[in-house]
Amino acid sequence: MKAFLAALAIVSAQLAAAHYTLPDLIANGTTFPDWVYVRTTQNHYSNAPITDVNSTEFRCYELDLNATPGQTQIATVEAGSTIGFKAV
Repeated sequence: MKAFLAALAIVSAQLAAAHYTLPDLIANGTTFPDWVYVRTTQNHYSNAPITDVNSTEFRCYELDLNATPGQTQIATVEAGSTIGFKAV
């Protein structure tokens, strides 16, 4: 019974970790603030899943079309730089 509960806890933890956002750009070891170099979405602080896999929002996770154009900045990095994103 203990093994079953432990396995259930592990599986549940994996499911809970499946939803996240990537608001922070990391360039050459510097982590920039949330949403400076990454476009925000309407539901950027929601971990709710997309329920309609045929929706155009599936790829952009409800891109915020009401955001001010040009609000997201453009990062300049050198060729060969290491870049990444921080999941939240």
